[in-house]
Amino acid sequence: MINKIKVSLITLSLLSVTSVAVASQNKTFNASVTVQNAFTLEKVNDLKFGTIRAMAESTKQATLTRPADSTEALAATSQDGAQIGILTDDSSPAQFTISGVTRYANMKISLPTLTVDHDGDAGTPEVAAIELVSAEGPSDTAKFELLSLSLYAVEGQTPNAAIEKNGDDEFVIAANNEGKATFNVGASIGTDKDGGSYLDDTYSATVAITVSY
Repeated sequence: MINKIKVSLITLSLLSVTSVAVASQNKTFNASVTVQNAFTLEKVNDLKFGTIRAMAESTKQATLTRPADSTEALAATSQDGAQIGILTDDSSPAQFTISGVTRYANMKISLPTLTVDHDGDAGTPEVAAIELVSAEGPSDTAKFELLSLSLYAVEGQTPNAAIEKNGDDEFVIAANNEGKATFNVGASIGTDKDGGSYLDDTYSATVAITVSY
């Protein structure tokens, strides 16, 4: 009699488990993310060196510097017969604005490589990477070479300060809390170390910079 009761209980338990009905439904959802790496880089004005007198002399070089900080004055140096004299200081650094980036984002500014060494150990003078040339003069007209470029933050997380290279040898400017930044580009130019004559003309060059983040 005892054994029969045990069997009956086990049977009822199995029936209880197998008789439970299970209901389920499947649904899906989409996962998405929007990427906006684009930003706006605008040129406010070009780099201007003003009006000068210039004379070139072979192996000698006079220089003219327009600092990136707009509050600093145009400066000239001369060397023997290589001469630069400032007639009017209506100069200004180039200026660019950045907008549409993430708040406080770091942006890298890449400048072109400039070659300035004319007295290499091999005895072969190197050629200037960027030259300011006469718009109207013949090909043998004296030129100016771009010797150096400098950067200055006008607006950003750290405004009113020179932009120096960081530990990774990069120029970096950080945007402000509105995702904006403004920077100036200054430069130094030198007279033609091959000599020659300068004409009364405008000398210019196109210089490319890159901003990325």
